[in-house]
Amino acid sequence: TGIKSSLFSFATFMARNVKNTVTEAIKAVPEIVGVDDETTELLNPIDDRPLCMEERDAILLMKAYCPRMSTPDSLVGQCLAKGFARCLPSSSPPVLTAGGVVRGTDAVLPNHGMEAFGFSNNVVRRIVLENAREYHSLIANVPTLTIDDLIRALKDQVLEEEMLVRLLKWWPKVCRVERSMERRGLLLK
Repeated sequence: TGIKSSLFSFATFMARNVKNTVTEAIKAVPEIVGVDDETTELLNPIDDRPLCMEERDAILLMKAYCPRMSTPDSLVGQCLAKGFARCLPSSSPPVLTAGGVVRGTDAVLPNHGMEAFGFSNNVVRRIVLENAREYHSLIANVPTLTIDDLIRALKDQVLEEEMLVRLLKWWPKVCRVERSMERRGLLLK
């Protein structure tokens, strides 16, 4: 209980300067990908569910744990993040996913629309990630979905027609953005 109350006190202290605004919309796909609606939807799957009150509260709490730029040297923020990680050395900080609260090591971050292919329960919602990116990447060390994760997930399932069509449309568009994925095409096939 001592560690829990200390962490809560730290979060309360840090939350004093956190803006009470939560971004409701995420950034558009860069112009390099294209501006058509299909490309945008394939690389950033539509998640039109509005943020619930618990998600808003979680975002504000996650922002409270993120160090703000206080000096021109980024090492200050990195040292704060490492110090925070040492408070819970045996477990990963919790994160909010589409399926609920899980440890950071059990969650994954969305990556170029891969989350649309069967990772729905353990993926951090893109809107939550955009609002607390530092927490997910620095504090909780949540891994990003990779092409290998996608290949493993697709090996274990039979794709329905709609999902197969989505995959066939998605693949050339993601290869334009992430050239390194092209080499994994045969394994995906």
